[in-house]
Amino acid sequence: EGDMWEFPRGKARFEPISLLVFSSMMSTSALFMVIENVQSLISTEEAPETEGDMWETQYASAIMAAVVVAKGCMWWLCSRFQHFQDDTIGALELDQRNDTFSNAFAMGLLAWSRLYPEQCPAWADPMGSLALGLLICYTWIGTAKEQAMVLAGAAGEAQVRA
Repeated sequence: EGDMWEFPRGKARFEPISLLVFSSMMSTSALFMVIENVQSLISTEEAPETEGDMWETQYASAIMAAVVVAKGCMWWLCSRFQHFQDDTIGALELDQRNDTFSNAFAMGLLAWSRLYPEQCPAWADPMGSLALGLLICYTWIGTAKEQAMVLAGAAGEAQVRA
């Protein structure tokens, strides 16, 4: 094995740095989603009516269902490789899980608004998106915090080190 002070210096830090940057970007985008939905909830403007024809709605629903299945499969696949205890695989698993839940939730809201428009309140979409945004932001901030601790050289708990 080479000397860790030889070129390239800090090679072992590339993964935590990249995960920290990725986590920061994802949590920032989720935060913007939260802000946008809070503004939508407190706005007094009426949401524009979206009347698409049924074929477009069915086509969009089929695409969303395919995305949910594909993301679910990728989430499952990433979880199968967690025995490597690799932070990158963990971040990919987290991203696939978030995508699976958010797309499934959006698909459910779409179905609710199209099948039962009278029972679907106008605040359902922004409130659901707000909840998803908060969850996604929370999970990515946790990942960023973990990677910052790795970069800072924090020692793991005795159980983890053993």
